[in-house]
Amino acid sequence: MLRGLALLLLSLAVASGVHAQVSASAYADRTVLSEGEVLTFTLEVTGVDDLGTVTPPVPSRHLRLESTTPNLRSRTTFGAQTRITLGWRYRAVDTGPAELGVMSFRAAGQFFTTDPIQIDVTSRRPAQPRQRPLVQVPNSPIGSGSLFVRAVPRKTQAVVGEQIVVDYVLYFDPARVSPRQATATGTWDAPGFWREEMDVPTRDTYPRPATLGGRELRAVTIRRLALFPARAGELELAAMDFEIEIRETDTTDPFAPFFSPFRSRRVDRSATAPAVAIDVRSLPPGAPDGFGGAVGSFEMSARTAPLAAQPGDPVELILTLRGTGNAATLTAPEIDAPQGVDVYDPTSERSTDTARSPLVSVRQFTYTFVPQGGSFEIPEITWSYFDPEAGAYRTLREGPFEIRVDGAPLAAASGAGADDVDARWQRMRGLSTTPLWGVLAVGLALPAIAGLGLLGVRRRRQRPSRADAPDAASRLKRASDRPPKEQAAEAERVIRETLADPIGPLARTLPRRELVARAERLQGSDAARALDRVLAQCEAARYAGETGASDLAADARQALKPFGLGAR
Repeated sequence: MLRGLALLLLSLAVASGVHAQVSASAYADRTVLSEGEVLTFTLEVTGVDDLGTVTPPVPSRHLRLESTTPNLRSRTTFGAQTRITLGWRYRAVDTGPAELGVMSFRAAGQFFTTDPIQIDVTSRRPAQPRQRPLVQVPNSPIGSGSLFVRAVPRKTQAVVGEQIVVDYVLYFDPARVSPRQATATGTWDAPGFWREEMDVPTRDTYPRPATLGGRELRAVTIRRLALFPARAGELELAAMDFEIEIRETDTTDPFAPFFSPFRSRRVDRSATAPAVAIDVRSLPPGAPDGFGGAVGSFEMSARTAPLAAQPGDPVELILTLRGTGNAATLTAPEIDAPQGVDVYDPTSERSTDTARSPLVSVRQFTYTFVPQGGSFEIPEITWSYFDPEAGAYRTLREGPFEIRVDGAPLAAASGAGADDVDARWQRMRGLSTTPLWGVLAVGLALPAIAGLGLLGVRRRRQRPSRADAPDAASRLKRASDRPPKEQAAEAERVIRETLADPIGPLARTLPRRELVARAERLQGSDAARALDRVLAQCEAARYAGETGASDLAADARQALKPFGLGAR
């Protein structure tokens, strides 16, 4: 039975066309849990810009998937590469052996498949391991060696989720050896921890004096990690192996002190940093409602853009969390949807300042609101975390936010007849619907029409005819090969332009609900529902970055058939 983080390397089901820059991994943060406890299954894919919709693993009967929508969704950029992280929560509902089934997905044209993960659900909390002395940095080196490595954690006691910075320090006797470089070798595991690699500041890479066991030594930091414990108990950092290139002086030569530059040799030495144990305590009771497990010191900011919009225009709320917690597992605050406003699941981006100690991360969530008419208010946002330094839960607040929406509410627009709306559209463009003015307008236009007649005849053949332009079906067919967001934008454009014939020019700008209502009056509820479903998928892809498993362009072609697609 695997313990702690069960890291699964994904196997490629299709070997052809494999691109070396695309990689994927999946793991569960725990494989032993009690009834009622929750585990998180995480998928990480590196080297792709968009992952589309991914179906989480199907659990066995002892586990329950809390939501098919990922509770963890992040997009992180490292130089030229992008990593997409998705996470789902599963709750233990019954005791016994359980399993997270096989998961398959497609990324960048490649097909990936995970192996199943075995889970053990117990009727009570697993017994705590017997207490034993924590492994500390020794007061004296083992034996009389001239070079050794030790793991030096900033703290050996923490709560679940609290950041622990661990330095791997190389100690050496400057009279005998001179290290050149050190490289971690082999594999290393830290079951029960989420880890992040950190940069070692230049000042810490220079030898500094250190006294251990009465010996005068030098110390150099060769690696730094930020660890975040995922469960309570006594967790162990496994031993870590290093290969160290040194310049060594032959101490058996009595003339070495005088000729050391010429009587030293370069050799590779192996050193192992012994395992270290960390005592991790559970979070105290009294967590506020909505607490998602964040631990550390945080600050929150939020802004909206734009401050004013038209019905159907997207309004973004950008919420930023910055702090010392594990940004990869931070959950987005839930925001109640105001009445008459469509709200999409937030997208998120994560950045990490690996040069800061402790590690400081930023998680940005972008919510998209699409008002259907009338000004609205985004309610106050609250987000809670546990501050380990103060030993208390804290709650941050932002908002509320007032958004001005110019234009009549949809209720008023929906109650207007088609003639009224078309007349309103004409007046918006400076035209009058009064018959007298229409006659006068035609009369005044006749001289201009006569004067331009010859020019129109001469240029007629130079203009592309409507028949020469790509029709809607051809545009949708070509859109199938585009990236998901571009495909969604083109599909919505084609839908609205096609509906402009039976509905009128306003079909290009009407909010979705009003457009669907007019489509229902034309072709009935079934056709309108199919159209609404495709438009909703287009909006989700454009605003929330969500793409369905189906082909949006193909769905749009099917939905437009009742409205005359392909008839011309």
